[in-house]
Amino acid sequence: MPFTCKSYIGALIFIFIYSLSLYGRYFFEWASEQGIALQLTCVVTLIIVSLIFIRFPKKSRKGINRNEFHCILIVLILTISSFLSTHHSYNLLWGIGSLIGIYLFLNYFFNTRNIKVLFLSISFCGIVEAIYGIWRFYYSSLRWAMGHFDNPAGFAGMMIAVLPFAFYFIKQTEKRYTFYGIMGSIIIILALCYSSSRSGIVAGVIIAMFYFLRKIKDHYFKRINTNKSIVLSSIGVALILGAIYLYCQKKESANGRLLIWICSINMVIDKPLLGHGVGAFDSEFMNYQAQYFKKTPYSRYAQLADNTKQTFNEYLKGFISIGIIGMFTIIALIVRILKFTLKRITLEKEAAIASLCGIAVFGIFSYPLYYVAIVIIIALNLHILIACQIRRVQLPRLVEVLSGAIFIATTLISIFYTSKTIKHEIVWQKLKENTVVSDTELLSRYRDLYKSYNNPLFLYNCGAVMNSKSAYNQSRLILTECEKYFNDSDLQMIQANNYYHLGDYSNAERCALLASHMCPNRFTPLFQLMEIYNKQGQKEKELNVARSIIHKEIKVHSNTVLFIIKKARQKLETDRM
Repeated sequence: MPFTCKSYIGALIFIFIYSLSLYGRYFFEWASEQGIALQLTCVVTLIIVSLIFIRFPKKSRKGINRNEFHCILIVLILTISSFLSTHHSYNLLWGIGSLIGIYLFLNYFFNTRNIKVLFLSISFCGIVEAIYGIWRFYYSSLRWAMGHFDNPAGFAGMMIAVLPFAFYFIKQTEKRYTFYGIMGSIIIILALCYSSSRSGIVAGVIIAMFYFLRKIKDHYFKRINTNKSIVLSSIGVALILGAIYLYCQKKESANGRLLIWICSINMVIDKPLLGHGVGAFDSEFMNYQAQYFKKTPYSRYAQLADNTKQTFNEYLKGFISIGIIGMFTIIALIVRILKFTLKRITLEKEAAIASLCGIAVFGIFSYPLYYVAIVIIIALNLHILIACQIRRVQLPRLVEVLSGAIFIATTLISIFYTSKTIKHEIVWQKLKENTVVSDTELLSRYRDLYKSYNNPLFLYNCGAVMNSKSAYNQSRLILTECEKYFNDSDLQMIQANNYYHLGDYSNAERCALLASHMCPNRFTPLFQLMEIYNKQGQKEKELNVARSIIHKEIKVHSNTVLFIIKKARQKLETDRM
């Protein structure tokens, strides 16, 4: 069937949106890369959908099906949770906005008759990124392929998400599509292997197993017999073998993730029903890690501890954010959606299911939802699975008008907020690169930006700059505000330094101890404690810390560590004289 002009326009717009999530940093200079990319994706898609609503109001009235209603309930749960959270993290809202915008955009441009154009678009984007990742791996000093992403996890996650769309074309009857599918699949699999992502390889095995089982038994989803047990058992065995493989390949890395999961589970246990709130992980996790090492100072994980920004398990993060009640409610709604979706599986649905399965397995060991490119593919999969249902209920005209008005108002607010954010990011980037202005002028510009910008990364950078320029009280206030958004050992060390120079040795000791417990393999917090006790005249505590430094195992040799050990030895030698 020939494709229409509308489908080609939709495909080009989709490629543009997807490219923006990957290559936007090459056209704009900002520090919060994924955060801004998420906002841009959300705003661009909302603008496009708003223009469609305004220009073609009748064609936009498609009504709503049962699965879309269940999805709306999930969105409401997550949106309310985000607004009620005391941690002031709105990335989830931007992610929801992106999902809704992309879903509605795809719903307007694509249907069952022209969906192949969409598959060509997403597989093409994946193949191009895979080729770039392989090329960059060979012609640079990188140890892993990671394409345009900041690390191999995002690159591998994208390869996993797009691989089923390349497989889709292998099953097509036309030879040109079959050839395209085979070549694209080989390129993507090679890129996945070069990424050296153990999580990605395990997810890839699960996708391959999915297709293998579909091949030997096309309709196992429909039958209630031993086939289901075989499928579930096979997947379970694959996950167990995958977990063993992940652990044995890099035991230190795997043990580091186990430490993160242990502390994350402790967070869930503390507030199991409703969770800590959206964004709580960034601001509270390191405190739980500090509590863990305070209780078990000789833990085998002590040398592996570091500042942690991700849970390396999307499900644990969900339980931390919205608790057991929220997660089980969402899981129940997803199961209900799948119940109606899987009644009849087409080749298109098969690709979407495989993609979501790959992302779901990848999410057990990594953080795919952090990357905008993967969020876009999730929205595409949802469109394939639930948008094409025939049975739709037409909403009352008043509801449609109100929904449209709210949607357009949200779009305008998003445009305003994102334009301000990008402006602030550009100013911040220039401040970070500026080495010409005087210290007084630099601090003045940081203060001006601080009045209107509360990005956590900016707050941390601003506090660190204030500290380095001896503006200790301002640095203390800014970093105290930053702790509401995220907290780590580096922040506490700067706070300890602030309190030390302000003469508040009690709080300086508290921050240095907290920093030491957060990352017990670090020497700098102990050095700070030694200096604090020296100022307080607490000789015995000072010498005890010096002895701890002398006997401490070195994780990474550096001049700073050698200097601290030398100072500790001098303290002990002076005491003996």
